[in-house]
Amino acid sequence: MAASQCSVVRLAGGRRLGLRRWPGEGDPLVLLHGLLDSADGWSDLARHTRRPFLAFDLAGFGRSDHPERPEISAYAGDVVEALESLNVERWRFAGPVAALWGEHDALVPPAHARGLRAAAPQATVQVWPGMGHHPQRERPRQLAHFVEWHAAAAERRSSPRPALAA
Repeated sequence: MAASQCSVVRLAGGRRLGLRRWPGEGDPLVLLHGLLDSADGWSDLARHTRRPFLAFDLAGFGRSDHPERPEISAYAGDVVEALESLNVERWRFAGPVAALWGEHDALVPPAHARGLRAAAPQATVQVWPGMGHHPQRERPRQLAHFVEWHAAAAERRSSPRPALAA
């Protein structure tokens, strides 16, 4: 895997959103870090795959300015605005919906997985034994396999199906 490039994307109103970009083959996967982390946390994962990644420092973390308002929709809006300003037309999140919890996650306890399952029943949710809050730092190789499997499954679901012969 080639080295990553760090930059800052300017958003409307002059706010900045940090970006770390890794080259690779195919549509880039957009990676969003968890609480108390930054885009830098994805470096080990990127070394274990050939996919291109775009990892943003969410507002208030890493090289990014504070959010306009502390709401999930504002964080999502920043990422969409950044992708548009970079002219990235085709991209994927790492999954449609796939989530991991560490069995020993003290920041977002595994019990929160029930809420995700209720909100998104199609989601794949795994709780990994012996792990804390940051799989990208604690188990990058295992996470790379998880991401590759889910990204490939999403690509299969979104590919056009061949027409059946009459």
